Amino acid sequence: MRSWSTRSFRGLALVTLGLLAACGGGASEPGMGTLQVKMQDTPVDEAENVYVTVERVEVFRTEGGAEVRETLVDTPTQYDLLTLQNGVSAVLGTGEFPAGDYKSIRLIVAADSRQDIQTLPADQLNNYIVIDGVAYALVVPSGAQTGIKFNHHFTISPDEITVLSFDFDVRRSVHQRGHQPIFNLRPTLRLIDTVVSGTISGTVVTSDAAPLPAGTVVSAQQAGAEIASAIVDVTTGDYMIGPLLAGSYDMVVIAPGYGFASESGVAVVAQQDSSGPNAYGVIGFDANAVAPGRRMLSSMSPSFMVGNDKVAVLGAKGGSRIITMTLLGILGIEQGMGPEQIAAMPRFHHQYLPDAISFEPGALSPTTITALEAMGHKMQPSQEPWTFYLHAVDWDRSTNTLRGGADPRNPPGSATVVLRKTGEVK
Repeated sequence: MRSWSTRSFRGLALVTLGLLAACGGGASEPGMGTLQVKMQDTPVDEAENVYVTVERVEVFRTEGGAEVRETLVDTPTQYDLLTLQNGVSAVLGTGEFPAGDYKSIRLIVAADSRQDIQTLPADQLNNYIVIDGVAYALVVPSGAQTGIKFNHHFTISPDEITVLSFDFDVRRSVHQRGHQPIFNLRPTLRLIDTVVSGTISGTVVTSDAAPLPAGTVVSAQQAGAEIASAIVDVTTGDYMIGPLLAGSYDMVVIAPGYGFASESGVAVVAQQDSSGPNAYGVIGFDANAVAPGRRMLSSMSPSFMVGNDKVAVLGAKGGSRIITMTLLGILGIEQGMGPEQIAAMPRFHHQYLPDAISFEPGALSPTTITALEAMGHKMQPSQEPWTFYLHAVDWDRSTNTLRGGADPRNPPGSATVVLRKTGEVK
């Protein structure tokens, strides 16, 4: 298995404003606003085309205690979902509706009759998939023919365009019936307010400069669950994932023949340019891209201290705070503190931008805080201990003694010295 690397995972951007001022000759009527619904796709393995026909899009509001249904789309239109990737989207419909609060939206996929599926060529159906140049019917089960209704609150404002985006997850929507050449279409979608969303974009490269293999996929994940993904353009290595709600994402890249690579803490910030900070507020540029010849926005850990009479090893978890946590631990060891003491001591942090000193309870005395404020520093006290951890071990050469210190902020953690006999392997 060859090693490989990725670049530009730091990228975060809002490339489409979800709320645009209406302009031009088509001014809305008084009390009316404009709703636009878009669609894009999360990739599917092996398929060359996935054609789906959207029959209707409806939105619902409440008026006088009764539910009112408004129709945005009523002309069936077929889309090849695999063309709607890497920032490409299709406008399902744009229409003017009474301004106000809306509570839900429904998307209905056109279903083919059993007779049509049995008698017509697959490429003449409403929904079909192409694999290795062969078209197969996509069958919409009866339960899915009533459409998918999202209980999603949004507001249409007068003289503005409200933009909603459907992310059609093909990999979770298309299911093959065993080994039969029959595929079911159970639409799986995400609905996102584009106004509060952004995108992650960048480039994937191999460390050995070999061409990227077909089927290389980048996914944005949270808590181990895939939120959205994109197939990488193997010619340029470029990708774009979105829209994504503002927040922190872990990026995972999988390439056939290479294994995988990942980058944690990539931030999506609504209405912020791709040169903005990551999840920890650290500013990065192309020189910090995850690629050969560049220095990533990573921090030192673990660190080794080697002296004539003592050796210490310490490491930390905490994004941009790793540097200050490790430095404070090193200074503590220099002052004669043991591993347990440096793991437990209160900490403070400053990283240039944002220009503020954050600190845990008890890390700085009131006198020190006052003196720093008088010098113009912005102080950001934390009410609770941080959920960032430092662990350390040391070896006293003179007494041949080992000690370990686990951060008490992490209750399951512990440090235990286990002695073994010479030559014993554990």
